[in-house]
Amino acid sequence: MKTIFVGNRFRVLESVLQSDYEPLSIFAVKDSYLERELIARDIGYTRIESKPGLVAVLQDMDYDLLISNGCPYLLPISSLESGNRKFINIHPALLPEQRGPYAVNGALLYQHGAGATCHMMDDGVDTGPIISRVEIPYSPDLDLGMLYQLSFTAEVDAFTRAEARDFRPSGSFPPASVDSINFLRPDRTPELDLTAGLEDIFQLVRAFGIASQGVSFRFGGELFRVFDAEIVTNAYLLSKAADYQQNEVAYVYDNTLVLRKGDGFIKLKGVEGAAGRIPPGVLLE
Repeated sequence: MKTIFVGNRFRVLESVLQSDYEPLSIFAVKDSYLERELIARDIGYTRIESKPGLVAVLQDMDYDLLISNGCPYLLPISSLESGNRKFINIHPALLPEQRGPYAVNGALLYQHGAGATCHMMDDGVDTGPIISRVEIPYSPDLDLGMLYQLSFTAEVDAFTRAEARDFRPSGSFPPASVDSINFLRPDRTPELDLTAGLEDIFQLVRAFGIASQGVSFRFGGELFRVFDAEIVTNAYLLSKAADYQQNEVAYVYDNTLVLRKGDGFIKLKGVEGAAGRIPPGVLLE
């Protein structure tokens, strides 16, 4: 089977490389984890640098199966279809509920079950018929970094299940529709509403809590980013809550802010440049 793999992740491709997909052409997103892994393993590939360039190549190639896994472009499937070609995508979340490139963030933010889905591709965003799904139940110990890793592992399981079905859609899942939730992270760092409740702040920070993302807030005309949060449970500190106003910074240490919220406190951790620039006693609003 003449196969094309397009994307930015390696784990599904590793499964493909161990199977009988020959000849195989690999297209890797520029500067992606996949490209670095291919270079390290001395595996031949073509670098993806633009959508028009990729589409032009795909229109001229002869292939039976295209596997997408982290392709950043919405491909014009209807113009690429020819004969019995199959186009499948492996998505790191549950479809049809969790569409879009930041569905993993959305699953964590709303404390929803996560997972991975293998589906047929069409001209929409994650809207083709579902072939297989693998679910990861929500649990409080999940942080964003762990959930990404588990989702990428689940992608391999979803691909393997779809492969066993010869990539035929399953009737056991509802069809994707335009009414499905499409969680799109803003182009810029999401801004933290510090007037929100303690739990809302905690969940939003956790949902974007990796080094490449984070959430932001403003103080004194400056923009600060936060990468982690923790709700304070220490009884002694909680006994001092009445000594502070809502949104008052109680302590600052090691780029951590301890903020009075509701009946308690929340720690905003990993705040870039916070020490010395946000003093105790100020109100963050």
